[in-house]
Amino acid sequence: PLRPEKPSRAISFKDFDKDIDLSKNIWENKRDLLDLIDPSSIVSNNYRFFKAREERTIKFLWNSRRPLKRALGENKISLQLKEDIFYTFPKDFWV
Repeated sequence: PLRPEKPSRAISFKDFDKDIDLSKNIWENKRDLLDLIDPSSIVSNNYRFFKAREERTIKFLWNSRRPLKRALGENKISLQLKEDIFYTFPKDFWV
């Protein structure tokens, strides 16, 4: 069994200075399953093949005299693991 994926997260000021784990399973769509098994089987000829699992860890550090809670407030930063890690910061949050 595969471990559950965590391809995205939304973090708040409480998550800063902590390791944030993101993960996803990588699948490949394939054809010609009936070439690999009994051709009289009643199954789809297309299938998905597990290729790998990608795991990344990221940590946000706050290096300012201004308190993070005041700067970020109740807003959250969205993280998404695709080919790389993508961030979406709140509109009024200066990075």
